[in-house]
Amino acid sequence: MNLEIGNTLTTTKLNKFELLTTFGSYRIFLLNQDPLFIIAVDPANLICGCFDFPETEEGIQLAHMYVLGHLKGQRIGTAILTEAVNLWTVFILPSTNKNDTYYFIGNGYGFIQSCFDRGVLTEPPFKRPE
Repeated sequence: MNLEIGNTLTTTKLNKFELLTTFGSYRIFLLNQDPLFIIAVDPANLICGCFDFPETEEGIQLAHMYVLGHLKGQRIGTAILTEAVNLWTVFILPSTNKNDTYYFIGNGYGFIQSCFDRGVLTEPPFKRPE
């Protein structure tokens, strides 16, 4: 199944996902497979945001965070991350060091920092990236 942002899903495929919540006109779904995905879709079933959470040896880790470029700043990513916190309470955030972890935070650093600033992520149980 292609869960890349910018793709449209059929209603039949969406019915296989667990609806977690709504955020404005967007619906937030969980696809419970390996890796785990939380996606945001618009009323036309277009994937507007997609975060994936693979299970590593240390536990569930946030690996990739994508939101359509023209929708950034509308808090879709924050809504997805809020649902992840509600589901798992704690998970591993991507590292700022490419050499010591499975996933590198890359361009998501500012977003993760803003989630700490707004209280979406708190210390503890999460550790603010340096």
